[in-house]
Amino acid sequence: MKLLIRIRGVACSLCMVLCAFAELYSAGATALDRFAPSWERPIGWFLFLLPIELIAGLILLFNREHGRLGFNLTRLNLLLYSGFLIVEVFAENPIPADWKDWLAMGLWAFFFAAVLISARFILVGSRRLRKLEGQTSIEAIHLRG
Repeated sequence: MKLLIRIRGVACSLCMVLCAFAELYSAGATALDRFAPSWERPIGWFLFLLPIELIAGLILLFNREHGRLGFNLTRLNLLLYSGFLIVEVFAENPIPADWKDWLAMGLWAFFFAAVLISARFILVGSRRLRKLEGQTSIEAIHLRG
């Protein structure tokens, strides 16, 4: 049981780290793109804070006292980044006609759902693992007398 919880925690952590790298790449591409619209570049520099927030949330998810704060930071991160994506797509046209925009939004939405589910698994798994580690085994009770 412990091994499965740990493997699931590692897989979910890797999913969140992958999201942080994707956000970091997107922030760099937005901030350093010289052909981007004028309003995007300052927001791109702000986007560099989001991967840091996501990694901080990941670290807090493994902490017993601050796990809920880590989950809420992850949710806030995904809400802020999805807001940026929506503004970026709908800034040019009220209804984007390009199917590639809709496909990109759908893929990001799927990725964000996977990250949110991963964060929830980490939160629940770290609590369950601490309960399993806190239980005394029959051998320990027998040795104590």
